[in-house]
This record gives sequence, structure tokens and C-alpha cells, in this order.
Amino acid sequence: MLNMRLILYVIFVFTNDLFGQFAQLSPAVQPEMAWRGGDVILSGKNSFTLLKSDNSSSVTIPLPPNTVDNRYAQNYFWILQEDDTLEHLTIKRSSDGFKWEFVGSWTKDEGAKGAAGKSRFYLHPIAENAFLLVVRAGGEWFNVEGKLHPVVIAKINEKKELKVFRVVDLELKEKLAWIKEGKFVFNQHYVWFMSSIINRPFLTVNDKVFLAFRRIGLFVEIKPNGSIGKKIQVIPALDETTAMDPNNYDWAILCSQPTKEGEILMLARTPDGVMEGRKRFPRNYLSPAANDAGKQQDSDMSELAALRAHPFMDWWKVNTEDGQIYPAAAPAKVPAIFGSIDEFRKFVFHYNAAGNLVFPLLNN
Repeated sequence: MLNMRLILYVIFVFTNDLFGQFAQLSPAVQPEMAWRGGDVILSGKNSFTLLKSDNSSSVTIPLPPNTVDNRYAQNYFWILQEDDTLEHLTIKRSSDGFKWEFVGSWTKDEGAKGAAGKSRFYLHPIAENAFLLVVRAGGEWFNVEGKLHPVVIAKINEKKELKVFRVVDLELKEKLAWIKEGKFVFNQHYVWFMSSIINRPFLTVNDKVFLAFRRIGLFVEIKPNGSIGKKIQVIPALDETTAMDPNNYDWAILCSQPTKEGEILMLARTPDGVMEGRKRFPRNYLSPAANDAGKQQDSDMSELAALRAHPFMDWWKVNTEDGQIYPAAAPAKVPAIFGSIDEFRKFVFHYNAAGNLVFPLLNN
């Protein structure tokens, strides 16, 4: 039997290390988007935004109170709500974003009390009454038979309770975390994983669900039964072993979104920009002195120097059926190089219903 206790919220022994997420040259949070026929639906912190294919004005759908996670998938709007006791999470869905249907609930046990923040995990429907759960940074990891896991499949039982059904094995060479002398220990060879769960980790293309590890340019398909499908590595040189040392590389993918045709469009730094910038202009965000004012200023200068040395960007498309990556045409009226660190951080995008890219932060 699976032990479904959630334990040990990840106290920020890695607040600082989080892991260079806020200090390192990284993009802004990208919008989570999905296609509904010809419409585009954006899932935001406080609302859904519907961009309609008839070119009428956008529709904002406010989230119900106490919503801590939300997305559009499998023809429904989904929300995860937390009650005032911080002990129960409720899953609901809606066909229109206004009338909500109860789907199931998650109840934390004694081991999960006292955690900081709101939702402990992100939730994505993956099959009928089955969900992909991914721990949030700062949340409890799933303890299954005494081992810690960040990604699981959970199912709704006959009592409408959400229960862990299967661990998702990400097929990594080392454990991500363990308990030592009663304390949570995170494997710092995988700081890129933590960077990916600070914000929404999913990328959904038609009926395929990917975990998007944009820091290292890795996209992992999770099948409905919890097994691993395709693994798409955008920059082959940045493999798992190389990525174990975060000083070996810079952030790879600035943004990636599903196309209406069922592919993935992504904006990436060039391979040289990812693999060479850190070598020419070293920065160590895991150093105890990394937050000293002088060291931070040195890192900022090195970031700018690395960006100026490798200012170019690559546009790629991914065929999600066979995993092939091929060059994509750069959008019209979009700069071909990164002009500044501020501009680099604003290079996130989504589609509108007409199929054109929108860059909500640029020129703002």
C-alpha cells in the first residue's frame, strides 16, 4: 500500500539557492495558455482570460475565492481551492468558468500541518478522474513508502477523495531528495528542477502533457498512466550530467507555448549562449557570499557581459508526435538580439486567437 502522507515542507534551506532563480539571468514568468478550438485561454493568478476567435474583446473570468491553482485542460476550466483551516483542498471544474462542479477533495494528514504558503502542489487532469500532481517550491513532498517524490499520479476514489496512485519516475540518475537525521535534504545537482516548480511547470499540447524544465531546455511527456513518454532536449550538450553543476550553463529556454497545430514554439538562447557564457564570465550563485552587495554587483556585470557576448536568439518548433526539433521563422517586428538584461527578462509570449504572438511585457 502507498503511504500517502505529505511531509516536511521544503523549508528554505534553499531560499537563497532557489537556486539562483532570482539572481541568475532568467526570464519572467510566462503565461500558461491553452487552445479551445479557435479560442485562446490564459490561466492567470487571479483569473482566466478568454481571447475569442471572433476577434471580439477578451473576456476576464475571475477565480472563485481561495483558489490556489487553476488551468484549462481537457475541455474544462479547473481550480484547486484551499479552505480556511489549510487542511483541505477541493478540486472543481467548469465548462464555462462560472458554474463550478465538485470533483473531489484532498485532505492532509498530521504530517503535513504547519506548512507555509497556500497550495502544496500543482494539479493537471491527465485522464478520467486522474491527475498529475507536482509539488510546489516550498511545499511538502509526497512521502510514498518512506521515500520522497515530487511528481505523482493521483486518482479520485468512490468517496470522492484524491489519493496517490502511482509515483512518476523521472528516470534521473540520482535521487532528488531524502531525509537525513530528520531533516529534508535536496540534491543540489538538480537545482534546475527547483527552478521549474517555482512557477507553473506544465505545457499542454492537445492531449499531451509535458513537464517543462526550461532552465535546461528539457521537456518530458507524462502519459496518462504516469509513465514517461518523449523526452525532448533542445540543447543536446546540456545533458543531465552537465546540468548537475549549475555553473556549467546559463538559462536555455525563455518561453515555450503550444501552437494551434499541435506543436511547441519556443524561444531559446543559442547553444553558445547557454554553454559558453558561464565559462567566459563565471558567476557562482550558490556561494555563501553570493548575496553580498559587492559580489552581486560583480555578478550583474558578468551577466551583462555574457549577454553582450552572446546576444542572439533561436526560434524552434517541436513536432510533439515524433519529438523532432526544427528551426522556426522569427516573428515579424521582434528584435533579433537581446538589447539588455531587462529586455531579456521580458521576452515571454503567448498566442492570440488569430494565431499571432503577443509579447505582453515588451515595450511596457
